[in-house]
Amino acid sequence: MRTTRNPVLSRSPVVVVLFCAFFHGVCHANDPLSGMINVKNLKASDGSLTKSATGDGQTDDTAAIQAAADLAKKRTRVVKPDDGSAMGSSPVIYFPEGRYVISDEIQLASYANVASDSKAIIEQKSANKRSFVFTNVFTITVRGLRFLGGSNQIYLENKNIDGTTLDISDCEFQGSSDYAVMTQGTHSQTDQHMSASLTISRCKFIRPKKVLRNVCDYAILRDTWVRINKENFDRDSAAFMNTSGTLMFDNMIGVPVFGTVNAQGAKTLETQGVDQVRWVDNYGNFIAQKSRFGGEYGGIPIVHHFGQPGAAYPFMGQTISIENSQICAGPNSRADSAVVTLRGGVPQLIRIVGNYHLVNGKYVLIEGQEVAAFLRSADAKKKVQVEIDSNMTFPTGVLPPELDNLADPRKKGAAFTTNNK
Repeated sequence: MRTTRNPVLSRSPVVVVLFCAFFHGVCHANDPLSGMINVKNLKASDGSLTKSATGDGQTDDTAAIQAAADLAKKRTRVVKPDDGSAMGSSPVIYFPEGRYVISDEIQLASYANVASDSKAIIEQKSANKRSFVFTNVFTITVRGLRFLGGSNQIYLENKNIDGTTLDISDCEFQGSSDYAVMTQGTHSQTDQHMSASLTISRCKFIRPKKVLRNVCDYAILRDTWVRINKENFDRDSAAFMNTSGTLMFDNMIGVPVFGTVNAQGAKTLETQGVDQVRWVDNYGNFIAQKSRFGGEYGGIPIVHHFGQPGAAYPFMGQTISIENSQICAGPNSRADSAVVTLRGGVPQLIRIVGNYHLVNGKYVLIEGQEVAAFLRSADAKKKVQVEIDSNMTFPTGVLPPELDNLADPRKKGAAFTTNNK
């Protein structure tokens, strides 16, 4: 029997690839064979077209985007191997170029994959509503999207499920009224952490109210730009909140714009309304390397630590480690300027090594008589270690005398002094 061959598919693979590249929207259609659900080309179960998103910047696309998310959940396949962890396969919810206006929260499933190759914009018109909400999240990816407005632009929660992986890459977040990325454990009122790994890479955060609240066992911010400013920031608050686990910066580029320029052109850090601002509030482990805590208007303090030392053997509490980074921690004219502020808590390791651009600042600032008394005690000598070494400072960086007794004398670099300011 003689058959008729498809004139396109019978050609070489190169021709097929070029054909798909040319008809990009067709290849990203809502078709099981494509592996993607195109929010601009939604189809009903019978194959007929249904109302799709427009991405025109005016039409409310909430219902269409939610329909795409629901379809992706319906097509997700989950396997639970014997003595293994569940694994799921879910189609990509694909956003072609456009500005997609939403007025309500988009509910996404445990295994959702959301992507755009053309930097599609998701604009939440309701300032107090979240944009993408992942409940009972387990394994998700969000790639290539731009988020504008709303409260939490990506919200992630589960009941402390082991093996959770959360991957956010090549995204931009602007103008959030709360944490742009919010994680939340819902296991119980007393256990709100997540046994999860969160990776945020190659992203930008521009003028968010706050950047990230982390409750994951491990969260890393890599190759990411963060710009915060006084107009969209509360007094006595931090851009990042690490409530438990480890928060790590690897090549974070931080730009704090909290200053004013006087008539003579001199830049000064604004004091009214932005007292006690800082980069990080830490209750767990905070590690930064090859990062920039920028010196715009002298910079702002880097980390306030609240976590308590371990009370039982082997006394393993929290860690603060900052190395090979620019540490502009606020001007000397401000009493709260410091790289690390011990604010009701003490980590069991403070490590500040190989950094630069600490100008007229303090390495560590102690707040509260109880913290100072603990650091002078014999108990602190068994529990707390301090390493300050080889930092470029002008003039010499300073350290409270309470910590001088805890520092390893072999690790006191040339830029180390014990006089307290």
